[in-house]
Amino acid sequence: MRNTDNKIIGKRIYLREMEEADAQLIVIWRNDPDINKNMFKNKKLTLEDHLIWFRNRSNNRYDYMICDINTNLAIGTVNFTVQDSFAESGRLLGNKNYLGKGYAKEAAFLWLWYGFEKLKLEKIIAKVRKENVTNIELNKKLGFKIVSEFQHRDSTYYIQMELTKSEYTKNKEA
Repeated sequence: MRNTDNKIIGKRIYLREMEEADAQLIVIWRNDPDINKNMFKNKKLTLEDHLIWFRNRSNNRYDYMICDINTNLAIGTVNFTVQDSFAESGRLLGNKNYLGKGYAKEAAFLWLWYGFEKLKLEKIIAKVRKENVTNIELNKKLGFKIVSEFQHRDSTYYIQMELTKSEYTKNKEA
């Protein structure tokens, strides 16, 4: 893993800052029914809505694209919304050709490294739809622990998971 000025480089992927030019691809991914059903906000997204959000997002928000290191093809996104010494994290693997091959796990490892080592976070949380078993299991493999379950105002159930810096460090060294 290497960190250059604007890339976090792994074995098969790298993470780079999201750009306005990525908007169309993100809208396509977010509106895919297989992806959208697992989103926290799963209403249909328009290009205009995404661009407004992108241009007005807060300074405590970090959004990166997951890219194939060999082709430079963007295949997904990772994000943090930082509050003091912790952040809420999100992850989306949008290119279905990369599903089930360990790319989301590699992206998550890079993103956790960035959060704990570069942003100096003490805790990272993830809110996952209860039926999104694949994401819950991946988070467990990364060291996340389930801390609560809650019902959103739309009646959807979510699992809140967290990973502390001390647990991350312990898992990294194991």
